[in-house]
Amino acid sequence: MPSSHSAVAVCLATIVAKHEGIETSNFAISLFFAIVVMCDAVGVRNTVGKQSKVLNDILQDNKMSNFEKLQEMTGHTPFQVVAGAFIGLIIGLIF
Repeated sequence: MPSSHSAVAVCLATIVAKHEGIETSNFAISLFFAIVVMCDAVGVRNTVGKQSKVLNDILQDNKMSNFEKLQEMTGHTPFQVVAGAFIGLIIGLIF
């Protein structure tokens, strides 16, 4: 599934670029926001998913069944982020 967060952030930057131009501070802010969102989706959130898997394995090995299992898939792959960004670009260009 493509990253909807990336799609929204890139769509926002695309719409700002269309209406105000690429040399405005609003575009710079929206572009920076889109980059942060995409880096977060592929980097930080993916790392959290890996840490959740390790913690689940530790809890299972120590037979700590009274703990709720952590969600292991929280991030996106780079392909999903790029696909979301592409969808956001297309939607931003259409509207």
